[in-house]
Amino acid sequence: MTKLFKNSKSVLSMVLAFAVLAVSLFTGIAIHADAATVAHGEIDMLEYGDYLVNDLGSTSKYYDDNVADNGETGTEADPIIIDSAEEFVYLCKASGNETAGKYYKVADGIAGFNLGGTSLDINGALADQIDIIRTSGKNHSGGEPGFQGNLDGNGVTVYGATINGVPSYMGLFACTSGDVTIKNVNVKLAYFAANYAAGGIVGYHKGNGTNTLTIENCSVVDCYLESKGTGYGSGVGAFVGYVNNCAQIDGAWVNGPIIIKNCFAKLDEQYFISNTETTTNTADRDCHGGVVGFAVTNALMCSDSVIVGIAPYATTNNTTNNDVQHTGFPHHFENVYTTAATGVINVGGTQGAGRDFTGKVFQLTEAQMKGAAAADNLNLDWSVWMADDSGYPELRIAHKDVTVVDNNDGTHSEVCACGFGGVRVSHIYDDGVCACGAELDCSTRSTIYWDGSVASGIATGSGTKADPYVIKSASEFAWLIQQKADVTGGKYYEIDKAIGTIVLQTADKADAIMALADAAAVKAYFEANAASMKNWPFVGWEASCFAGQFNGNGVTVYGLYQVSTNNAGLFSTVDGGAAIRNIAVKNSYYKSTANNYQVAAIAAVTSNTGYGMKTEGMVWFEGV
Repeated sequence: MTKLFKNSKSVLSMVLAFAVLAVSLFTGIAIHADAATVAHGEIDMLEYGDYLVNDLGSTSKYYDDNVADNGETGTEADPIIIDSAEEFVYLCKASGNETAGKYYKVADGIAGFNLGGTSLDINGALADQIDIIRTSGKNHSGGEPGFQGNLDGNGVTVYGATINGVPSYMGLFACTSGDVTIKNVNVKLAYFAANYAAGGIVGYHKGNGTNTLTIENCSVVDCYLESKGTGYGSGVGAFVGYVNNCAQIDGAWVNGPIIIKNCFAKLDEQYFISNTETTTNTADRDCHGGVVGFAVTNALMCSDSVIVGIAPYATTNNTTNNDVQHTGFPHHFENVYTTAATGVINVGGTQGAGRDFTGKVFQLTEAQMKGAAAADNLNLDWSVWMADDSGYPELRIAHKDVTVVDNNDGTHSEVCACGFGGVRVSHIYDDGVCACGAELDCSTRSTIYWDGSVASGIATGSGTKADPYVIKSASEFAWLIQQKADVTGGKYYEIDKAIGTIVLQTADKADAIMALADAAAVKAYFEANAASMKNWPFVGWEASCFAGQFNGNGVTVYGLYQVSTNNAGLFSTVDGGAAIRNIAVKNSYYKSTANNYQVAAIAAVTSNTGYGMKTEGMVWFEGV
């Protein structure tokens, strides 16, 4: 492989550089965008066939049996950059100590490594691709101690991975040891069938009881995973096959952690096989698997993950086997979603009877986990995940060219050049402009109505300045104006920015109310229809009411009807320290029937220290 030294003034290097550029211009082969911007060290000139533009809309490099090293220092601040499939395979095969403690990162702009060759259909079904993977997949087997460092896959997807023959352990990394972190890597259409343990990311991990194995933001999709072993250490797991990370130190057993967080697995049970020698009945198959197959450590934690097609917890049909305790106990899981059974499960073995996964692992249907329903049913970090319009949620890091698109219907979607279509989300405006470019105007802001009901609280927000309570219905607004200072003091409230108009009557009256031309028409209309009007709630001023910070975000209120035996107003009483901003009231009717009480459009009265005021301070009105 031709090498170009970044700082070299060699004429030969310049000629080679232009030669490769010419090949790219006349053959359509895309030169890797990062090749010219590597900060320092030696970089690879890219040969014909190394890169091609695929239907992912990015570059995907195919394995070509060459090994290179970019020469970075391997520290966290200066990781070694992996910019070819051969470098990635070399990293997987590394069995010495050269990787210990070092940091590696896949270069920007690489969508995938296809280790199965050009005959592999990366979008095809596993059943149709198994033979191709087994015959053309590139051998990346590695023995102990294996990879010992930290890899940031930068969202890369590895297709067609396999290990020739049937070695003891198989996985994207057959073996790892020590303190290891693997993140932002996706494995698809892999074939791993081992004599002992197989896992989608790691086949076998060995620690000393104090080491930590972390797998984060990774996915394993449509892969064949099989453990042929029937003895100790045999296991199959979506992410790890077998972990031995427990040791006796100073007479006490010490368990090294396995951390699996924000991970996704979608596997078919017929291709997720353990101990096949013990039975030919699929229903009785002894699957140790789950997220981790066999674990010699009691410090596994899988959290914030989605497991489809298989159970996340380990199971066994061997009634005398207690190995399931390390991978099948509820305390090893937190906020995990699955299509498998949950609740109280007999996962098998003397240690596995009657385990209660309630509140730890949640069973959902496919419909509940797909499309817009995912955001409602899965309590995930949506800055890490993305909801797919028609499929299961996906990890955001796997998408390289995400843009926010205005759907021109009051919503926007996050979409990717690879064909991923995000769910429709209502416009959220910041200074009048949505992230998708839509501008806030009357045509895009909605109108809501009031049926006379009062909510029990406000569902959205926490009440801080950074995260105010967001009023999304007239019934929530009706709840707010009745709350006292001890509830609202120091809290922030705002009308949802997507709401432009609130009509405090039912929808059938809205057009007539909004068309009223002057005060006389307003008076006549409301008095003629008084029997059918919804009366806006009022609270006595001595009760010391609203004391928070309220921002109407430019909303216009129509149709407020209030006949009060006390003060009358949108807020009948406000307390010291209150602020009411950015709201208009039009075509509304207020009346107090009591002596010595006040009426005003926004706030009828401000409380004082003699009559129940909770907080001394200015009451502020702005933009009303």
